[in-house]
Amino acid sequence: MRVAFKGAEVDAIAAAPGGRAWLAAGPYLRAYKGGKWRAAALPRRPDGRPRVCALTAVPGKDRVWVYASVGGDVEGENLIYEFS
Repeated sequence: MRVAFKGAEVDAIAAAPGGRAWLAAGPYLRAYKGGKWRAAALPRRPDGRPRVCALTAVPGKDRVWVYASVGGDVEGENLIYEFS
């Protein structure tokens, strides 16, 4: 199975309880379920687009929490998003 992330390496992978698999690279997400990929991206902000640092499944849901950082890992802002 191939998944294309142009110019990026996969940063995180997670499997949600509902059967969806998630991959993240930079600010981009891909969700796989039922033989199809769906694309998503973290929202753009005035200070740049956040980069995904980690994914984790939401217990009992077909969703993931996304831990992201914008403006650098040390001095930047840390963010948490939920995707389904």
